[in-house]
Amino acid sequence: SATSLIRLNLANNKVIGSIPSEIGKLIHLEEFNVRDNALSYKLPTEIGNLGSLSGLSLQNNDLLGPIPSEIGRMSNLKSWDMSNNHVFDMIPSNLYEGNSLSNLEALDLPNNLLTGDTSEGFDVGLFSTKLTSLKLNNNFFRGDHKIVYDLGTLSRLEELDLSSNFFSGTVPRKLFDLTGLKKLKLGGNSGVRVNDVFLSDIIHKSPSLIELDL
Repeated sequence: SATSLIRLNLANNKVIGSIPSEIGKLIHLEEFNVRDNALSYKLPTEIGNLGSLSGLSLQNNDLLGPIPSEIGRMSNLKSWDMSNNHVFDMIPSNLYEGNSLSNLEALDLPNNLLTGDTSEGFDVGLFSTKLTSLKLNNNFFRGDHKIVYDLGTLSRLEELDLSSNFFSGTVPRKLFDLTGLKKLKLGGNSGVRVNDVFLSDIIHKSPSLIELDL
């Protein structure tokens, strides 16, 4: 048995098949890296048993299905990258409500088939207040400026990428209260607009901004 395993790195090894449900037995695991393989099928719900996990790297595979809500039990998770897969449906609300992932610092879910509508309660502004990087680009999220407005509560945010979705509305001034924001990408959302004080806000309220894409 390898139940005392702390780090498991299988990155870039041409691994095929699914992640087995037995992964949930590795309760001491702190880092799980299977990026750049050919893994497919759904994530097993047992992955939620990894309460000690701080780093979850699943990017660049062929994973399918919805994100299991059981990930909300991973209270020590700091970095989660699931970019470039085929996961679909909405992000389970328990992952951004109730502060279940309160230690999350980096969330990367771009280039998937994820959905969510701000008019139906989708609110990533409720994600961990420790977030420094949030990337949801190239999915099917939609709604008005509310999603961007609520992100003003994420005071540590340094990088925000919501590009190539279906958001609309005016970019709110509150977004520029994020004085540590370095990269802001909203391009590819045909309904996003700027107001007449937008440039002034960039100059006077965004001292750290180095990249802006609208």
